Amino acid sequence: AARGHSNYLALNNLTGHVQNPTQFPNGFTGSSVGTRVNASGYRWTAVGENISFGLDDGFASIDGLMTAIYHRFGLLSSRTAEVGLGAVTTHPSFGLALTVVDAATSSVAAPAGWVGVWPPPGYTQTPLSFDSDTEAPDPVPGQNTVGYPVSLQIDNSRNLAVLGFTVTTPNNRELPGRILSRASDASTPQSASAFIPTEVLQPGLVYTARFRGTADGLPLERTWRFSTPMPQVPTLRGAGAVNNSATVGTGQTFDVLLDGGSGVIRSRGQNNATVLVQMDQLGPNRLRITTATAGRTTITATDSLGATASLNLNIVAGAPAPTPSPMAASAVVTGTTSAQTVNLRLQVAQSEVGDLGQVFVIAVAGSTVGLLDGNGWQAYSPATPVPAWSFGQLPSSVLVPVLADLDVRSLCGVQLYIGYGRDVNDMLIRSRFGLAHTLCR
Repeated sequence: AARGHSNYLALNNLTGHVQNPTQFPNGFTGSSVGTRVNASGYRWTAVGENISFGLDDGFASIDGLMTAIYHRFGLLSSRTAEVGLGAVTTHPSFGLALTVVDAATSSVAAPAGWVGVWPPPGYTQTPLSFDSDTEAPDPVPGQNTVGYPVSLQIDNSRNLAVLGFTVTTPNNRELPGRILSRASDASTPQSASAFIPTEVLQPGLVYTARFRGTADGLPLERTWRFSTPMPQVPTLRGAGAVNNSATVGTGQTFDVLLDGGSGVIRSRGQNNATVLVQMDQLGPNRLRITTATAGRTTITATDSLGATASLNLNIVAGAPAPTPSPMAASAVVTGTTSAQTVNLRLQVAQSEVGDLGQVFVIAVAGSTVGLLDGNGWQAYSPATPVPAWSFGQLPSSVLVPVLADLDVRSLCGVQLYIGYGRDVNDMLIRSRFGLAHTLCR
């Protein structure tokens, strides 16, 4: 149901939760989330839906939904128990569209006395800010960039009343902010509350949240601490840059990424207006640069903390574009067939270094397929998800130990492949895999 709705939105270049079979019949799967889930064969007693558009990957999409406080209330509601996620990357206006459907097949209740807070106690990677204008309804009318929301929820069937909700700095300064509760905000569930600071959180600090209220008339108090990550000096990387400098040709297009700092580009510019360069922001941390005229200029990107990163460009007329290293697969083989060690080497395409992705290692022997994950070789089954060897930010190259001092004479002819992608389908569609080695050859 989730995948079908993301596909419908992409096919028709739409947003929202409603499908209209008369006006937009292409890809229709059901007019509402409830009918779509029913059509999938899931008989629900509770159902909800959240949608994210235009972020770089699934992790950023879920983080964005958890940051948007009304969406967080829904995702953390105790009335649903299962979740389905469906993503497409072909939305004409936004690229990535991710639909999250949460549901339950029977009445669901949290354990007695359950209290859920976010950020959770001891969390060290709390984002610094939230653009409230990106959520509808707007949780902080009249102000866009605010601090990261702090929330508390109890079981969906109970009533929460707020007597006090504060967030303080290490020197006990109370942050200014807005308290959301059902008593003052119709969009907040009866079982939830949030404190939204009206100033951006600072990096490298431990904050203390204190809630005081009642749950179904009984006293409820919670105090917990969370922290923001230490600041990092932001840098721009891409275009084969070395020491913040790169030489490129006129008429070339390439992407650069903002690393460090808050990881979110708020503004961009250049220091030499006589050199014509077009800059388009593709995502929170990605710029697409197109060069038009020759000369020297410095591209700058300022993040949401006010820190600025720069990339010095030497644009040469008529020069060819820097040739990025392509994706490649190879193997390092030592020993004899009676005692052989095989490591597979994956070269990530230069333009994709630093992207989030999965690395897959596949062995093919006739009609038998095996996959290497962190626990060893697994037999491929179309009924189960394809396991990955690793997941995270892609480095420029990966070396995967496959066999160690093994007699491979009974395995001659087995083909070893290595590749990467956002998932296995992305790897196959974009041909980001290759034959690295055939045993005994």
